[in-house]
Amino acid sequence: MTEPESGAQNTLRSEILDAAAYDWVPMIEVDQIVTQQQLAAGDSDRFDLVSTVLRALLGEGLVSVGDLPGDGNQVPDWGLSADAAVERVRGMYVDRHGEPEEWQYRIWFGLAQGDDARATSAG
Repeated sequence: MTEPESGAQNTLRSEILDAAAYDWVPMIEVDQIVTQQQLAAGDSDRFDLVSTVLRALLGEGLVSVGDLPGDGNQVPDWGLSADAAVERVRGMYVDRHGEPEEWQYRIWFGLAQGDDARATSAG
């Protein structure tokens, strides 16, 4: 059984923001949230849900997405527009979903610098 679309989006949004409040979040964790909470009926719904929520979070400036931070970087950030970042995630996560090594720990999410997104998570 899956949640209605807006309920699934709110749940995933809240889970990502809550997790990112404590540490960077790898794509595998986002994928597991969708599975464990039964937020999508199949892969197509899963990919659409993740893309929609990611686009909203990036568009609102709540999260950044990129490689695992290193060399003094504070957050994962590819430095791309929201649309370009979502397309890059889709290219890695959706198009190559059968190759988990290409996305599980190559896509990371974090709160955008200076944001406390916990106050804005839907619940």
